[in-house]
Parts: sequence; C-alpha cells; structure tokens
Amino acid sequence: MHPMTTSEALEAWINKKRRTWCPKVTEHVRRLAKGWVENFGAGKLVSDVSVADVEKIETARDDGRRSGSALNQERTYMRQFFKWCRLNEWRTSDPTSTWAFRSTEVKREYCPLSKEQETALVEVSPPWLRRFVRLAIYTGLREGTIKQLAWGMLQEDGLLVIPGQLIKNRKPHRIPLIPKVLDELGPRQPAECPLVPGMPEPTRVYQEFKKYAARAGLPSLASPHDLKRTFVARCHAAGISLDRVMALGGFRSMGIIVRHYFSPVPADEARAMLEKV
Repeated sequence: MHPMTTSEALEAWINKKRRTWCPKVTEHVRRLAKGWVENFGAGKLVSDVSVADVEKIETARDDGRRSGSALNQERTYMRQFFKWCRLNEWRTSDPTSTWAFRSTEVKREYCPLSKEQETALVEVSPPWLRRFVRLAIYTGLREGTIKQLAWGMLQEDGLLVIPGQLIKNRKPHRIPLIPKVLDELGPRQPAECPLVPGMPEPTRVYQEFKKYAARAGLPSLASPHDLKRTFVARCHAAGISLDRVMALGGFRSMGIIVRHYFSPVPADEARAMLEKV
C-alpha cells in the first residue's frame, strides 16, 4: 500500500463509511475532518501524525464552549479513523492511545445550579426554556424525554406518568410535579399538546441554553445536562438516600449516579472534612 497523506486517508475513510452512515453523520464527520487536516497539514503522511498533533486538537477543542458529549463524539470518530488506518497498514501505532485529555476529564466539570442561578436563568429565558429548566431540575429528565412529554401524560393530581419508551432504562416512570413546575406549565391543554411547546430538537437545545445561560451569568461550562445534575445534587443535599434518588430520577443504578453526577470534593473542603475524622 502506497503512503497516504492525511487528506487522502480521511477522504478514503469517509467514502468507505458513508455507506453505513446517514447523510447528517457524514456531513458532521467531514466538518471534523477538515479541522483535523488543517491541524495535521494536508500533505502530512498519516503515518507521521504524532500524539502531540492529536493533543493539539484536544486542547483547541476543550475550550469550555463545547459539550462533553460533543468532545467525546469527536474522540470516537478520531479513534475509528486511526484504527482504520492501522487495518490498512498506513500506520502501525495509535496516536490517540496516550491522549492527555480523556473523556472522563470532561465529565468532571459539573455545574449544578443554585436557587439563585435557577431564578436568574428563568428570568432571561423564553417560555419554552423556562418550562424546560423547571422540568429538568425538578424531575431529573433528559432533553429528549422532555421534548416528547405531552399533557396526556400529566394526571389531574399532578402525577407525570411517562411511557417506558421515552426513558433511557426503558421502564415506565412516574414522578409528581411540584407547584412551582405546574405553575410554569400554565393552564391545562389538550392531551396531544406538548408540555414544552416551541422546544427545539435536543441537538439545538445546547446552543440555546448556552446563549441564555451566558445572559444569566452562569459559568461558561454550564450545560443542559447540569440541570439533571442539579436534581441529583439537591436531592442529596435534602438528605434523600441514593436508592430514592435513583427511583425519583429513573436511573438504572445507583452506580450511575455516583459515577456521573457527583463532582470530586474540592481540596479545601476535603481537608476540612478529614480534620473531623
């Protein structure tokens, strides 16, 4: 096999994979690949791409303006690309295997909202975002689930009954809505009407949330998923046991809560706690 430049290898890889990718994914990967080529250099042999080249991309991307899921998705595509290059014997090593920045590093930056931050965000948000914020914080539901909620799922007594196909663990879920959330939803509507009318697709929620979060003075790393983390953090602060938090939020296990929804203890706080031991 003759030596391949990064641009040639990427084009060959995309043309190969586009048969299984949908057009939207193909276009997304093409945009990512353009950035990789600009960093590596179009004429650089794919065999000469170093760990430092990959880490340079990581550093440029991990700027606090992109979601952890977006960063992880780009990592996945890049790993797949270099795996494909090794299978074609265009290179023998994987420059992504010793990344300085890993997906777990992104997940450690949690920004649960305080009551004051919640109020500030609601005050500057359009109606759909206000409803979304209240529902996410006080139910722990994800963007995709909230997008599909309809008035027919909300009983007269304020109990929200969600079909299993809308929940990640695929089990029917029931959670009562407190008055603060019910007041935000407003007067009852026909059963087929969405609880959050005007809410964009989940892929657009992130950009809209970041825009209004900046206006509200929230940290730059804040994201829609931090509303779910806010739910967990507030339940824990209220003394609710982990098994009850799992049931309230529809989590699959307590291990998921511990792994993904608790931040590391800051050094000063950890020192103060240990001094009491």
